[in-house]
Amino acid sequence: MHRPDVTGLPILEDFDLFLTFLRSKKEIPLTNDKVQLKRTDLYRLNEELHFKAKGVTDKSLQTSYPELEFFYAAVQAGKLARICYGEKGNFLQPNPDQLERYSLLTRTEQYFFLLQTAWCYLNWSKLCETRSMFFTDSVVAILQLVAGNPPGFRLEVDVSYSRLRVGKGEISLSLINKVVQIFGFLGFYELEPAVFAKKPDRYTFPFRSIVVAEAGTVLAPVLLSQRPLEQWNVPLRRELAIGEVPLGLTEEEYYQEDPQGYLIPRPAGELVIPAFLPAFAPLFEPGELSESLYSTVPTFTPGLCVLKVALEKQLYRTIAIGASATLDDLHQAIQNAFQFDNDHLYAFFMDGEPWSDDRFNDPRMEESPFASGVKLGELDLYAGKRFLYLFDFGTEWRFRVTVLQVDPSAPEPKSPKVVDKQGKNPKQYSGW
Repeated sequence: MHRPDVTGLPILEDFDLFLTFLRSKKEIPLTNDKVQLKRTDLYRLNEELHFKAKGVTDKSLQTSYPELEFFYAAVQAGKLARICYGEKGNFLQPNPDQLERYSLLTRTEQYFFLLQTAWCYLNWSKLCETRSMFFTDSVVAILQLVAGNPPGFRLEVDVSYSRLRVGKGEISLSLINKVVQIFGFLGFYELEPAVFAKKPDRYTFPFRSIVVAEAGTVLAPVLLSQRPLEQWNVPLRRELAIGEVPLGLTEEEYYQEDPQGYLIPRPAGELVIPAFLPAFAPLFEPGELSESLYSTVPTFTPGLCVLKVALEKQLYRTIAIGASATLDDLHQAIQNAFQFDNDHLYAFFMDGEPWSDDRFNDPRMEESPFASGVKLGELDLYAGKRFLYLFDFGTEWRFRVTVLQVDPSAPEPKSPKVVDKQGKNPKQYSGW
């Protein structure tokens, strides 16, 4: 079997540069509105990259830099750095222990960290600024063309309409522009730039052809046949309402019927949760591809969590709660802290964005995952993390939850306790 050489791909040197930037400060300042890298940092970094963003200025936003935007998502997904929300502003905090783990990976494993991030953890709809991942079939169709053609095969793009003609059909590239570029960065193919009389808009695919590369002909077939996107992409699985099912498993493999005919999870001892890398390991020398920053084993951090729950800047309650408490327990604690009546549905949005798919629902709702099924210690909480608790889907009470402290060595309190408060309890029903 042919062994692809991924260790010399330019994306690895570009990512090294990004990690050097990350290690240069204890806190990398971020914008307050969109929580992205500062424009001056983006522009300076871009000048040093192999895959430079074109047509940018020192005023351009992060969305104008496809490779840097991917790296920004990758360091968060792999816990190489964490977004923190502080009193003086937002910042990206490097995680020295995880950065050290990355440095100990082989060069092949470092490449697969980026590939696994792009395939499994990257939110393609957010990247492409759409509200759904309905376009994933188009990306898969392009990878099928890569898998089915030899290196050097050229796919011509109709630049005027940003589409790829395939036989009698076509693939629109407008919405998947950035995803297609990322697989170009990953060496699946080369993208030949198009020439424009004026700067194209963000929906224009700025390349005239896609030229299949050797790495793509070897890796794409494995991705498509052994790691299908609908089973392996976390944001897509959330959109399909199967986020509760462990990554890599189908619903049929995860659920079983109870005596009453209801679907329930199989016992943990019966589940074999696959890892991402073994499908690719036979393509490389023994030991070259075995370690990953991503784990299939759920982790739990015990101890004490201190959370600031705020409706406004001067209206908040600080709650001390044990890591063994569920999000449903936290919901109850917030209701008690603000003296609400607990008479409506709720949801926790872990990315802080209301109505996103990254959520845990009220157990009275139909769609999982449920807040009653996850403990705080399973959520990778850290000081500075922020998420949203939304209560009453009509009125939409939005409580911003900021983690102030996670202390694994502290004993868990017997029950949640309000340890600090500011402001009067709001009236849940203003007319009463």
